[in-house]
Amino acid sequence: MGLTFLVVCTSLVLFVAVRLFSARFRYRTAYRSVRKRVLIIGGGFAGLQVVKDLAKKCEVTVVDVRDFFEYTPGVLSALVGGRPLRRGLTSASTYHSSAEKLLKAENNRSIGALMRVRQLHRSLRRAVPKKARFVKVSPEHNLSLRPGKLDISTKLCETVADTVSWDYLVLATGSVYPTPMKPETFSSNEKDTTSSLRHAQLAAHASRIARAKHVLIIGGGIVGVELAAELAAAAGRSPQRLTLTHSATSLLDGLPSSASEHATEWLKRHGVEILLGERFESSADENAEGGHCYRGVNSQAVIIADEVIFASGSRAATDFLQNGVSLSDANDDSVAPHLRVPLDTKGRIQINEDTFRVDCGVSVVPSENGSERKIKVFCVGDAASKSVDRYLASFAHWEAEYVSESIMRDINIQANGGTSDTSEVEPFRPPPRFMCVSLGPFDGIFIWDARIICSGLMAAVLKLAIELWFKNFLPAPYSVCRLLPRLDS
Repeated sequence: MGLTFLVVCTSLVLFVAVRLFSARFRYRTAYRSVRKRVLIIGGGFAGLQVVKDLAKKCEVTVVDVRDFFEYTPGVLSALVGGRPLRRGLTSASTYHSSAEKLLKAENNRSIGALMRVRQLHRSLRRAVPKKARFVKVSPEHNLSLRPGKLDISTKLCETVADTVSWDYLVLATGSVYPTPMKPETFSSNEKDTTSSLRHAQLAAHASRIARAKHVLIIGGGIVGVELAAELAAAAGRSPQRLTLTHSATSLLDGLPSSASEHATEWLKRHGVEILLGERFESSADENAEGGHCYRGVNSQAVIIADEVIFASGSRAATDFLQNGVSLSDANDDSVAPHLRVPLDTKGRIQINEDTFRVDCGVSVVPSENGSERKIKVFCVGDAASKSVDRYLASFAHWEAEYVSESIMRDINIQANGGTSDTSEVEPFRPPPRFMCVSLGPFDGIFIWDARIICSGLMAAVLKLAIELWFKNFLPAPYSVCRLLPRLDS
């Protein structure tokens, strides 16, 4: 009796275990079969947010030309070795020698002692969740973006080195800005990582700025004003002369007039020479004596400076898409066409501003098993053609969060046998525009839409809080921020 009971119980346990194992296997197989592939090109604010939102739910691949994330708003203070609430050092005797030691160092661990650039960087391989895949490309690679696929090959060899299939494509390539504000694209032939090369690049620029007696900054937007303020407020005051030029009639045009007046007064009080309403261009002059000569287009005024920094000229990082505007050899059926990504006259990707969808003229492609599968393309961040007041890191975060939710909604609808319709998607509701303009380490302006909320030391404190928050990828939920009131007047 006891033996019979034991056999029955053992058989029952085995039966239940087999059923549970088979059910789990079927579930995992079915889950994998519907697990969608998401390709994200760009590892900046927007791209990393999409990765973090979808890595556990989809097969996510991130492609970028760099192996690090850089907190770009902090670069300007890093050029003088400062940070919010901490004054930088720009005396030629100390700063230049430290930068030279940094350039000669085999590793750049000492960079935090002066330039703090390491604090602004995060390794993409560490920032990207383990469930996602990170692919680094370089100038030696060709990217061929096709409907549903991305081919990666080297320029010296036409053989495709890697192919990434995708159901959802998120273009988050950001923008290109004159050096040193944003990194150059470094060659993969270098033994060092692109992060260490960026450290040395910033050290070289900082060294030249520290040795210069006269620095000319071209561009009076947010970048130009913040850079001029950092240099003017740094201890040791080298360079001794600062000139800021702007083609518009006021600094910070596009922001409230009170912000422009506050910044202009602060810069003049700290000895910055401001030239407005004139565009300066490079000019050959024998009297420049080794300096850089710039001449006003209208006034013919001449400025000779030891160092010139361009704080304007931002453009979308979409060069790799230029060949994809038209079909590649449309008469040859054996040649796969490029994905036709629509670009505006400035090279930005045209989007539906309500949904961030990109109309590439194709929505269905053949799948591996011979059937058809649907694809969708989105674009977020600075690469998108959108309202001028949305080119901020905060909006890149909110747009990425919105697109992630749209992708998951679309996946759930397809899993339930339904079809998604753009008209059913709730349009993106822009949250208020928050902006903090630094005026040195202990001053600034905090703007909410069209109003200055605070200035001075409190704005500097907020600047530090914002850096700590976004540098560590802490949440700024779109679902909450979109409900905040607007202060347009």
